[in-house]
Amino acid sequence: GKPSRDFKTVRAFMYSEPEAWDRLMAYLSKMTFEYLAMQIAAGADVIQVFDSWVGGLHPAVYKASLFPHMSELFRKLDGLHVPTIHFGTGTASLLPTMKAAGGSVIGIDWMTELGAARKMLGPQVAVQGNLDPTVLLAPFDVVTREVDRVLNEVQGAPGHIFNLGHGILPNTPEDTVARVVQYIQEKSKR
Repeated sequence: GKPSRDFKTVRAFMYSEPEAWDRLMAYLSKMTFEYLAMQIAAGADVIQVFDSWVGGLHPAVYKASLFPHMSELFRKLDGLHVPTIHFGTGTASLLPTMKAAGGSVIGIDWMTELGAARKMLGPQVAVQGNLDPTVLLAPFDVVTREVDRVLNEVQGAPGHIFNLGHGILPNTPEDTVARVVQYIQEKSKR
């Protein structure tokens, strides 16, 4: 295979072979649970499930084709008594369904307004995110401005974990990351 930005091949398979899709997803969910259970047994304190491609699906398609498998995975993970984070990109329209599928925390990508996501999800789950990872490549005054914007979007609302809205880029300066952590820690003390 090769990387894809729109996952045409997997989406075509999902639509054209729904029974095979369900069998594959059931198998992958089972294997994912077993792997994550081993991670927890080895000492993991928190589990994050990355569902990075689902933002390319219509909410009805997500609900029909992925929700049953994701909700089963999170139901089983709940039995292991560790916090779980449910993350996807491009998922603003999927957030209520992702919440219903499970996760004590819902990860919010950088393309979604964090305050709106917080309101949509309600206080029952925490939110994590959602600084654009490319911001960390900018001058530090731009970085702090964007960090402040993220923090201000959820100011006063409980249950926010500051994080990037996706993975850290390979060329991100380590010093910038350290300075952001220190900046957030200082702001949190106030």
